[in-house]
Amino acid sequence: MGSVVRIITETDTLNGSEKQIIFNSATAIDFNLGPALGDGREFKLKNIGAGLVTLLPHGDDIIFALAEEASKLLYTGESATIIDYEVEKWAYTSYEFEITPLAEGGTGIEVSGVNHIFYVDGSRTDTYTQDGSILRPFTTTITAGTVAVDNSSYKSLLAQTPTLAGVTMSLLDYILPAAAAQEEIAGNVGGAISIATFLTFISSDAGGDAFTLAGGSVMGQQKKIIFRADGGGDAVVTGAFAGAATTLTFNDAGEYALLQWNGTDWIALELGSVIDLTNAPSIA
Repeated sequence: MGSVVRIITETDTLNGSEKQIIFNSATAIDFNLGPALGDGREFKLKNIGAGLVTLLPHGDDIIFALAEEASKLLYTGESATIIDYEVEKWAYTSYEFEITPLAEGGTGIEVSGVNHIFYVDGSRTDTYTQDGSILRPFTTTITAGTVAVDNSSYKSLLAQTPTLAGVTMSLLDYILPAAAAQEEIAGNVGGAISIATFLTFISSDAGGDAFTLAGGSVMGQQKKIIFRADGGGDAVVTGAFAGAATTLTFNDAGEYALLQWNGTDWIALELGSVIDLTNAPSIA
């Protein structure tokens, strides 16, 4: 015998003879499942109408999906198979929902039901909510960015400033140097070493030169210092270094330090020399 299909267009009750039930109402309706007898009856439900369908068990009966519930919602496009598995108990044995694909030039993906929509259009922040018919309830906010092949749009995305652990920073600070130019500080000059450039060359005179290095702009920022010319004295850089150290000292020309800011101190990624494998600056 073929399946008996019943089409529901208004609030109604299960009569037990149907096998497939199609809901097609323009407005919200209720559907009473009738008493659960525990006889293994199985029904396939599908909502093709614009109206929300509320499935209501009889009396004190319950519906089990993710948990025992007093009712269940069936949004437009959703379908479910429900079984009378025990006296006073109905269970979902399968569940499906439809997704409307994102059309070219569109603004989002719509999952059936008003509470199942989120948008990403590159210009605003929206909230999407899942009501628990698929997952347990949660609410999340997505901030949209622009991604395109041209550099300006890509840079616009990176320039957003997320807040992590209370620190607001730009993704550009991790990827792009603050300035492309290199810094050169001649002997007998000393002074502040720029953190706006990645690479700084320093030199000393016979009496040595003193330098200072301020903290980085953001966590993860890197800084490289190369001791270009040794005039006879050391080049001493004062700053905040890992391990409570406060000085970085260069003795011989060619020595370099590659540093990274961890939020409180500069940590040494590399200490070495571009001339030989013996010399290296020291941190104390």
